Amino acid sequence: MRRVVFAAMLVGAAVSFSSCQFVDRLVGISIGKSSVVAPIPATPSFPTISNPTSTSLTVVWSVVNGSGGYSVYRASAASGPYQEVAEVTGTIYTDTGLLPSAYGAYQVYYYRISAWDSSGDSGLSQPASGVTSSAKISAPTGFAATSVTSTSVTLSWNTVAGGVTYTAYRSSSPVLPNPPTTLTGIPLSSLDSSSVQATDNGVSPGTTYYYIVQVVDSSGNPSLSPILKVTTPP
Repeated sequence: MRRVVFAAMLVGAAVSFSSCQFVDRLVGISIGKSSVVAPIPATPSFPTISNPTSTSLTVVWSVVNGSGGYSVYRASAASGPYQEVAEVTGTIYTDTGLLPSAYGAYQVYYYRISAWDSSGDSGLSQPASGVTSSAKISAPTGFAATSVTSTSVTLSWNTVAGGVTYTAYRSSSPVLPNPPTTLTGIPLSSLDSSSVQATDNGVSPGTTYYYIVQVVDSSGNPSLSPILKVTTPP
């Protein structure tokens, strides 16, 4: 139950609270014969996943004007089913208690967000996917596009302790398959542990791409960076 509702009724020039009840949503305050009901919030924009650890993922999204809070939903497949895992008033949520990825077995989680207010819930956002890191090796951090032109994208990331090879992948979709036994998209490079950048010369002007970096240790344990969205200029 998210709200305590006081039904206010106008009696002469005074307002008296005639009843009090718990409901799942505040449905409005009745004044005389009219009701004031807020509009249902807009659907939240596409969320992003950051800060992967072996047992947690952080979900971030943009503010929806007029919302009273947000519901976070999680699934093990992009198509669902989705289960609510949290209700928050801010625009960030760290989901803990997840399973770590392991050799040949990435743990992929999918998240959607809805906004709610006194009138009800918005629709669900588009799904975003994230992958927990291996308990054996951390996920790459500092993944960013250091140079973006209409025909090339240069990527860089931080060295991971124990990392032997890094492979950067490009995709036209922001959602990973589950399981990603073979990562979809175009592998850009396979590099030794001293190399922490890659340049993609196969992009087109005015196009959005999604990148991810995989690090593998000497025993074959992998971890994936968060997905990076890059849009080339026209």
